[in-house]
Amino acid sequence: MESGEILISGSKILYSYAAKAGIKKNLVLIDINGEGIWNEIRAPDRIVQWNVNVYIPVFPENEGQNSKYHGSIDTASEFYYDFVQAMRLKNVMLMGEGINADVALKCSMNHPEKYSNVIVVDGTGYGGYAEELYRVQKPVLLVWGGARGYRETMIGQSYHDLIAGSVFKVFDGSKRPLKDSTDRFFSMLRNYISVD
Repeated sequence: MESGEILISGSKILYSYAAKAGIKKNLVLIDINGEGIWNEIRAPDRIVQWNVNVYIPVFPENEGQNSKYHGSIDTASEFYYDFVQAMRLKNVMLMGEGINADVALKCSMNHPEKYSNVIVVDGTGYGGYAEELYRVQKPVLLVWGGARGYRETMIGQSYHDLIAGSVFKVFDGSKRPLKDSTDRFFSMLRNYISVD
């Protein structure tokens, strides 16, 4: 993986990436809390092998760095839109886990013209905004850990019910598919991305 920086709204934003020349598909991985799960599971290195460039922008750490992106899912989603614009990326997929998944969905609602697909892993239904999910008009892959319990799985089912044409996959026996079913997750993801 490599790293770079780009100027967004007057601030230098760091990002890591795995990219090959001539590749037309791009995937932006969302991590507003800086957890680093994508690097931990080697997502960029795996995904770039499928002829998809991968970018992980570092979300501004504090409000002093760029306060316009802090405070809500809506404002956080604007950071990723600004990143995609600044990088001049086309044919962009978004992927996030937990609250990051909800940010990815909000991105696709606010700027549908910029994104081709969204991959949601264990979304939270944060802020009750799940009522807006009917506005998502892009292909969405929903992945849920079945071992998290009935209530959490039903959140995934409600996403599926509200997002027309979404694909819903439950990983039975998994609490967190990215961590405890990593190889199975990437196998499923590769199949999904390759038919896109």
